[in-house]
Amino acid sequence: MTNTLIITLPLIIVIETIAQWFLQKSTINIKSSYLNKYAFIGILLYAIVGYIYRIILINGIKLALANIIWNAGTSITVFFMSILYFGEHISIKQLFGAILISIGAFLIN
Repeated sequence: MTNTLIITLPLIIVIETIAQWFLQKSTINIKSSYLNKYAFIGILLYAIVGYIYRIILINGIKLALANIIWNAGTSITVFFMSILYFGEHISIKQLFGAILISIGAFLIN
């Protein structure tokens, strides 16, 4: 992995996880379908994710590799966030899927 990828991929994973936290938070006790502050922040963070992803691609990182690692990392962090923060219940089948995603990301790298 290049230095750019070592820095930007964890950054993009963290920012996207935070964006998803804000978007999920924006749906709790909503009184209308209009944007609230949580939704606005989540959408703004997704714009930052797009910009960082462009930096990854500009630096010559293979599209397929970057995308797989990014999506696997975000899938795992959001998986744990949904359990730990939002109290969502996960089935054994879903847990097994998360483990497979982790193994796949490790193997692709």
